[in-house]
Formats: sequence, C-alpha cells, structure tokens
Amino acid sequence: MESLGFLLEGNAKKWWRTISTPIIEARGVSTWAEFRAAFEKLYFPPALLQSKASELLSLRQGTMTIDEYQKNFIELLPYCSQFSGSTTVQDTLFLQGINLEIHEMVAMGGDLTYKDLVSRCHQEEDNIHRNRSMGSSSRPTSSLGPKDQSFKK
Repeated sequence: MESLGFLLEGNAKKWWRTISTPIIEARGVSTWAEFRAAFEKLYFPPALLQSKASELLSLRQGTMTIDEYQKNFIELLPYCSQFSGSTTVQDTLFLQGINLEIHEMVAMGGDLTYKDLVSRCHQEEDNIHRNRSMGSSSRPTSSLGPKDQSFKK
C-alpha cells in the first residue's frame, strides 16, 4: 500500500503520507478497501455524494448534444456508487435524461449494451438534424410571396 502514494497528487498525496504510515503500523497491512473507505470519507462527504446523485437523477439532455450529455453523465456517475454497479440501472438513467424524440427511437431497439445505446442515440441525433435541415431547405423561405407584393383585394 505504501506504493499508492505515487498515484496521488496535491492534497490527496499529503493526506496519504499522513495516513498510510499509521494504518500500516497499527494493522501491519493496509487493504485497498480500508484505503478507499478512508479516502472517500475525507474527500467525498455524504452531502457531496447526495448532491451529485441528485444532479445525476435530474440530468436532462435539453439543448446539449448526445456527446455533451454523455460527458456530463459519465462525470457524475462515479459519485453515485448506488448506480454504478448495475449496467441496467445506468442504461435506464442515461435513457431517462435524453430528449424524448431520441428516446422514443432508441427505446424501441430492445436490450442494448451501453456502447450500442450511445451509438443509437448518435444515429438518431444525426437523423433528426438531417431531417430538419432537409425539411428547411426544401421549403420556401417565405409563404407570403415576392417582396413588396400586396395581397389587398
């Protein structure tokens, strides 16, 4: 466990130097579980974890792209160990936050791996953008006729 110090930086490294020696001396051996519990208690207090879990549960795609939404989702997930153990729960949470238009198309795909789920979201996002741009380019810019044309009787 002494060698873990090289993986840490800044305050975490200082903390490790302070805590590792007493743990090793008191018990003779320090397990990864003991280290992780002490580290999380110090750097991830319950209030922070609750806040991050709430943030994850309320995360919505809105105007974000799938890439932006996925980035935010992935950044919040490590704080929420209650959700990180089950891929089914993660997939459900991810789907819960994406825009309805994409969700409807992706949800019809059945059981997908997370990678396939994200890939399908990208495909649907691309299809939506393509359909919108094709629809707007084929429509006339104005339905009122030529400029300065009067429609008075």
